[in-house]
Amino acid sequence: DLAGREEKLFSTTNAYSAAATDLGYAAFPAAVGSGYYNVSVAVGNPPVTYVITATPIGTQINDTQCATLSVDQLGVQSSTGTGTAATCWGN
Repeated sequence: DLAGREEKLFSTTNAYSAAATDLGYAAFPAAVGSGYYNVSVAVGNPPVTYVITATPIGTQINDTQCATLSVDQLGVQSSTGTGTAATCWGN
């Protein structure tokens, strides 16, 4: 959802944003996924790249196979932990 919001913003401004309010969120990090993750976004300089990262919170921190999940403006998915990105992202 957040990547889609970044792309929509880029289509009208030719720039991505790390400002939560530009993307329809009150603040970052923002809890998502039924409270299992906090999402945040980092934008390059100039703002033509981004990386969205989902960091586990609550009981989800016990998932050592798929710790953090990230996706960039090209759709490249990555993760930390012992599992592969394909396993963690369900590809």
